[in-house]
Amino acid sequence: MKLLTLATLLSASLLIFNGCAGTPLADKEIAIDGSLPQVELTENGMVADMNAIAFEWKSIKDPRVEGVYVYRIDSDAKDSSDSVMRYYDKVESRYVTHYTDRYVAPNSSYKYYFRTYSKGSQSPQGRLVGVKTLDLFDSVSWLYSVTDMPRSAKIIWRPHTNAKVEYYKLERKAANEDEFQEIGRAQGRLSVEYIDTDLKDNYIYMYRIFAVTYDGITSKPSEIVKVVTKPLPEGISNIQATRNLPKSIKVTWNESNARDFYKYNVYRSENADGQYTLIASLLNTVHVDKIEEDGRNYFYRISVLDKDGLESKNDDYTVQGSTLDKPIAPIIVASGYKNNGVELTWSNLDTRIKNYVVSRDEKIGWFEESHEEFKGLRTQTFLDRNLKPSTTYIYKVYGVDQYNILSQASAAVTITTSENVKANPLQKRAVQQDMQNIQTTPMEDVKVEDENTIIPADNLDLSEI
Repeated sequence: MKLLTLATLLSASLLIFNGCAGTPLADKEIAIDGSLPQVELTENGMVADMNAIAFEWKSIKDPRVEGVYVYRIDSDAKDSSDSVMRYYDKVESRYVTHYTDRYVAPNSSYKYYFRTYSKGSQSPQGRLVGVKTLDLFDSVSWLYSVTDMPRSAKIIWRPHTNAKVEYYKLERKAANEDEFQEIGRAQGRLSVEYIDTDLKDNYIYMYRIFAVTYDGITSKPSEIVKVVTKPLPEGISNIQATRNLPKSIKVTWNESNARDFYKYNVYRSENADGQYTLIASLLNTVHVDKIEEDGRNYFYRISVLDKDGLESKNDDYTVQGSTLDKPIAPIIVASGYKNNGVELTWSNLDTRIKNYVVSRDEKIGWFEESHEEFKGLRTQTFLDRNLKPSTTYIYKVYGVDQYNILSQASAAVTITTSENVKANPLQKRAVQQDMQNIQTTPMEDVKVEDENTIIPADNLDLSEI
């Protein structure tokens, strides 16, 4: 029988008559019968693969023969005597003419011989034959990596020429690691692509591929390819935030140099090291933060997003901004009864103030009050003639700047009128233009219960972080 026939039957032999190296026969004394026929291999009766060795012998005609004993000597045996008298396997029919040993390693040498056996005896030792298994087959012949991808890597290769390949096994290790680890499989010989995800930014990875056949043979490793993942965009520098705009903070920064820039993200926090919240995403380098509070402080950070969704670090640059603070409150320097009314005089400590507001609270009974405001005053003197007898009035003065920002209130002045004060309903308010010769002490019919002076603190100079 020709070698071609033997090679064709090799796969079938793997399933039907395979070696049992894990369970060798027990040692025992078996008589030698020289009349029993020996096993005679065919002309091309030995075929080696990477993980199997197959034998073919001529048909055995002697009806006394029940089967064939198989002996194997491994390549690491010191001499033949170590294994000559030990069974390795047996074929339990004289009609079988093929045997396959599946328990072999690639690129390894073995020696075999065979004996026929009958009831209680066996033939003399047959010819000792040596055979070496094939070396592992090579992996894919071409492998390529796509680098500079965001947190991922793409590996492509040429399909293996071996039609027995069932799938490809991919292994990866980082540049600072010693061992490769399996990360996935690509099913099918014609598969040519694998994408590895959840990787670190701007990091180096190494990849290699093994081809695995349907019968479990794994190829040699492929060449190693390197991948460098995409770095994060470069962060923003020179961030500026205003402190002098009414009810808003204007934040500006330098333009990004990212080659695939997408947009900016603006983050804000109440504290320099606090939790930052995204408040705007935009394309330009200016953001005006509208804030309905005077003298409100915020901290800002800016990041860059590229078209792949990678975002730069934003904690390298933090800037503090604030809305324009309230003007410094006026100070009431004099109060008293003059020209048939209550006259107030105050001092202005803030050049921003353009006009004034005087508020008057009138106590009515134990629990009720009426409130009135006198706005748009241009001078620093106010005369109130709309008074009632035996009534308590509380006065406060506010400054108003060009942006209509109202200062804090001055210290309150509380005045209680006497019984003989006459109400003047026709004149609710008067503004005293001449500030000279102002009475700074109470008149006889007016009692001043309380007059406080508030000295304003200097504006805090909050430096940028």
